[in-house]
Amino acid sequence: MGTNSSIARRLPGRDARHATHRARGVGRGIVVVVVIAAVAAGAAVAVVKLRASHNQRPATVTSTTLPASVTTAVAPWTLRAPIASEVVLTLTAPAPGASAGTMLEVFGGSTTGNQPASGIFTLDVSTGTLVHVANLTTVLAEATGAFVGGQAVIFGGATPTPIATVQAPPSSAGATRSSTVATATVLGSLPQPRAGASATTVGTTTYIVGGADGTTPDPDVLATTDGKSFSVVGALPVPVVDPAVAAVGTKLFVFGGQALSGADAGQPVTTVQMVDPAKHRARVVGRMPSGLEGAAAVTLGGRVFVLGGDTSGASPSSVTSAAGASGSSASAAQTSGTIWAFDSSHNRLVTAGTLQTPVARAGVAVVGSTAWIVGGSASGRPSAVVQSVTLSPTHAG
Repeated sequence: MGTNSSIARRLPGRDARHATHRARGVGRGIVVVVVIAAVAAGAAVAVVKLRASHNQRPATVTSTTLPASVTTAVAPWTLRAPIASEVVLTLTAPAPGASAGTMLEVFGGSTTGNQPASGIFTLDVSTGTLVHVANLTTVLAEATGAFVGGQAVIFGGATPTPIATVQAPPSSAGATRSSTVATATVLGSLPQPRAGASATTVGTTTYIVGGADGTTPDPDVLATTDGKSFSVVGALPVPVVDPAVAAVGTKLFVFGGQALSGADAGQPVTTVQMVDPAKHRARVVGRMPSGLEGAAAVTLGGRVFVLGGDTSGASPSSVTSAAGASGSSASAAQTSGTIWAFDSSHNRLVTAGTLQTPVARAGVAVVGSTAWIVGGSASGRPSAVVQSVTLSPTHAG
């Protein structure tokens, strides 16, 4: 597949297989399934109109002989209108009346039909309650975000054209339910437009990794401590869009992503790249069993897990074809439900379990010891399912 067709599919707004997320409701009875290995997970939340909807409880499966295990669940509330490619962060200042340690904040995202949204919402994962608290400066999907200096900061994204804007929600957005909806503040600008990037924070420094300006992938790894000024701390040897990124100590690990140029243009890559910001070095340190893009990386119990994503070579046991009922070509993307545990001592990924619903490009956040995955793109179609992943009690220490 050529570079131009790849970009048309992936940026700025993603094609039909990548549309999606968000929902609401109240309910009980989270469905539990105990799986192998040490944790995985993510959290994403929907930005569109919500409606309560209860799911049937699947059978519970347990294993007491495995060396590690994770519990996955489906929330009893679902999204009325699915959404994907949004930013989800743990809310540090919950709204009045909300339970402590149960709140997420959702920024923008791509709704059904690949239409970017502008809303900023809070989501109480204990009830599914969604509240519209503010708006971004523009409709926005494919952005990335992190807490910088104690405030939520959103970097870049697509409107659908990639932008360089760096913005932050109003300081009171997460703590009020006012009828007046405020607008985010522009903090500054990235060195150039970037969509499809991932962010991770080490100490007081946030790193922006991967992404593209719509035609050209950006290899530069950026560092910021204030969201206003940026320095380059390395360059990816394999520039990618939509990688999963996590920190182990002071090192950054970049899992997969989609190549926009070279021999793998338009395809998910297998590379595991390591960035050492202190030495301004980056290199390929490993390979995954198959190419993976749009996955999520999360840390639970001090362990890094990579979950979901689209892959062109995933095994039938954990993947659903994106062709679906439409009968698309065999080369269509597949969505993986595999949860991988990262073995940093050997720079390899080890199978650690399976999501209840395979998803890619879902917003991810951790609340306490639970990673939440809300919506996302499943087999090329929007998903309204909200999932959680938690370390089993015997392995949570």
